[in-house]
Amino acid sequence: MMAALDRGWRQAPGLKRVTVETRDLFRRPLEPDELRKTEAVVIDPPRAGAEAQTRALARAAVPVVAFVSCNPVTFARDALILVRGGYRLDWCRSSTSSAGRRMSSLPRASAAPSDPGLFAPN
Repeated sequence: MMAALDRGWRQAPGLKRVTVETRDLFRRPLEPDELRKTEAVVIDPPRAGAEAQTRALARAAVPVVAFVSCNPVTFARDALILVRGGYRLDWCRSSTSSAGRRMSSLPRASAAPSDPGLFAPN
């Protein structure tokens, strides 16, 4: 996914620069001060979820959050953190991967009230 994001922004005219980083979200989540100029975050956490990172995202009020999860239980926990942090869950889609594993998918989240996004402030 990281390589696809990096290739995508380089080949699509008019897109702003995208930075990608692999990081241990349990030991070293991105903190709100690191996210203050961030317009969007794509997060694809391990099966254990991203509780610490999700708390930091909620505090940072990142305008757009895209969240993909392969574990519906940890996804529900992490989504609740965002909702309690002032975001609104507009929709969620569940699909099955080619390997037969269940995947809960949140393709887009938005903090802009006029923008039809996934998570928007209440």
